Amino acid sequence: MRSITLLLFGGVSRIEGDATRPRNDFFIALAGPAVSLTIGAVLVGWWVTFGPERQFQVTPLHGVLIFTGWMNILVGVFNLLPGYPLDGGRVLRSAIWALTGDTERASRVAFVVGRGVFFVLIGWGGWRIINGDVFGGIWVVFIGWFLLSAASGERAAQKRIAGVAKEGELDFAIGAVGRPMPPTVEADTTVSAVRAGGHLAGSREEFPGVAVPVARKGELIGFVTAKELDEVPVERRNDLVVGQIVDSGSLRVISAHESAREGLRMMDRHRVVQLVVIDAGLMVGVVTRQDILARLIEVRS
Repeated sequence: MRSITLLLFGGVSRIEGDATRPRNDFFIALAGPAVSLTIGAVLVGWWVTFGPERQFQVTPLHGVLIFTGWMNILVGVFNLLPGYPLDGGRVLRSAIWALTGDTERASRVAFVVGRGVFFVLIGWGGWRIINGDVFGGIWVVFIGWFLLSAASGERAAQKRIAGVAKEGELDFAIGAVGRPMPPTVEADTTVSAVRAGGHLAGSREEFPGVAVPVARKGELIGFVTAKELDEVPVERRNDLVVGQIVDSGSLRVISAHESAREGLRMMDRHRVVQLVVIDAGLMVGVVTRQDILARLIEVRS
C-alpha cells in the first residue's frame, strides 16, 4: 500500500502492483468494505441486544459505540458504490475482467460507470446547496469532484502504461540495458564541489536520470539528484556536504535477471530515477527509466 487518502466517507488507496487474477482483485477490493460492515454490524447488534432500554440510561460511551457502528456501516456501503477507484468500482472491474478476460475493457467500463456515479454525486450536492444545505452540499460536491479527479488520474496512468508497452515488450532482462556505474563522490564532498567538479555535467550526458552516486568510505549509500543539489541555498553550498542530503531510500537494487517491467514498477514504487543492477551478488551497473524506454524504442523500430 503506497498511500491512503481519507475522506468523510471512506477513502482512496493506492496499491503497489496489480492483481494477477480477477479473483484476487475481487477479494482485495472487498476486504475494506467487509471489515467496515462487520464492525458496524457488531456494534449496532450489541446496541440492539444489550443497549440501555431507557434514554436516561444512555452514557457517552453508548453514544460513541452506536455512532461508530452506524458510521462504519455508512462507510462500507459508500465504498461499495460502483465508482472506480472506490472499492465497489474495483469489484465491478474484477467482475467484468472475469467475464471478458480483458483487463483493459474491464478498466474502461468501470471508469465510465464511475464517472456516472460521481457526476450523480456532484449533482446531488448541487441540489442540496439549492435547497439550503450549503455546507453539506459543498462537501458532497467536493467528495464527488475529488473521486472524479482520482479516477481520471488513475485511468490516465493506465493508458500511459498501455501506450508505452504492449504485452511482452518489457519482458527483456534488466541486465541487457544496464550501464556502468558513474563515478561516485564521497559523502563528505560539499555541494559546491560536486557542482563545480563536473559531476552533474557528466551525469546529464552519461546518466540520463541526472543523479550522482554517493559513497562513504568506498561504500555506496545512495544517489543525489541535480534537483536536490539545486534546491540547496547558495549560501549553504560551501558548508553542506552531500552526505547530509542524500536519501538512503534512493539506493534500490534489482537483479540483472529481472524483467524491465518489474524495473519500471520498482522505480514507481520507490520514487527513484535509477536502480543498481546486481548479478550473483555483485554490482554490475545501473539502469534508468530512459535506458528501458530507449531499448523499447529500439525493439519497436
